[in-house]
Amino acid sequence: MKILLLELNSSETCARKPSRYGGSGRTLRCLAENIDNCYLAAEESCFEGDINEKCICLKRNDIESIKNGTNLYYLLGNCDLFVYANPLLVLNTEKPQLCWSVGANENINPNIKNLLLHNPKWQSPRIQSPNTKVHEFVLGIDIPPFEEYKKSIDVFQCSNHYSAINSHWVANWCVKHKIKGVFAGPIDINYKQTFLNEIDYNYATYIGQIDEDEKIRLMKMARCYTSIIAYPINGPQLSIKQAWSYNCIIVSTEMGIMPEVVKHGENGFIIHSEDEFVDAVKAHSWEINQKDCWGASLRWSAPRMVESFKKVVEGVVKEN
Repeated sequence: MKILLLELNSSETCARKPSRYGGSGRTLRCLAENIDNCYLAAEESCFEGDINEKCICLKRNDIESIKNGTNLYYLLGNCDLFVYANPLLVLNTEKPQLCWSVGANENINPNIKNLLLHNPKWQSPRIQSPNTKVHEFVLGIDIPPFEEYKKSIDVFQCSNHYSAINSHWVANWCVKHKIKGVFAGPIDINYKQTFLNEIDYNYATYIGQIDEDEKIRLMKMARCYTSIIAYPINGPQLSIKQAWSYNCIIVSTEMGIMPEVVKHGENGFIIHSEDEFVDAVKAHSWEINQKDCWGASLRWSAPRMVESFKKVVEGVVKEN
């Protein structure tokens, strides 16, 4: 059985060491490389030169043709299953297809027969047809073996910075309470001044966009990883899972799924105020064992993701 994973977002990164901060492309790459006869098709630039026998390079015109309804056989040959992440799109093929919904509260094309979700409860897709069948799988990452690290940074945050993330709160609290915080990642242009006004480059330092190796180096050094979000999320971001895998304590707000996955005082802290943030980082973070944080990441390991995905695929193909 040949499976083809389609990345139709030309801005997505499908390299194994992306400079971006998450996204479906990285997960698709992991699936392709860990499942026999599974391939990833994307625009060549998405691979960032990291191309092997599991990669199929498409031109921008090819992607637009697929979106516009070109029959996949003429572009990609014969496959047994097509997987893609666009809940408004139905591919032009007689073969089984599996649509992967990655966001929350997304509208689902009523002609989609098979919908792949990583957390149905919190994603809450707007399904418009009783014929759409929901399949659940684990959205995982590669997790390194456990290793104890010397933690010399109090707080690290590597994300896209914009108003709903509240990075400026964390920076302000670091400066006021003499907590060593390091921030990385792109800043939304409308949020840039609000955020940078709180950076003093003494206690709160912004280092710009960084590559994967640098992100991992800093996660190994950081005692806490912050996600002070102001909106419900449908699952822990890949960066949170990765931070756990390098023994970081997650400090987050009580939004969406976070209280279900962050065990307060065991692998992280759920905070509601500045005082609780300071208390968690300065007083109680030392009480949490590094191995308990690492252990939290095992729920989303790459092997669990691969096995759960393979079960879904077998079921979809069998039914069709």
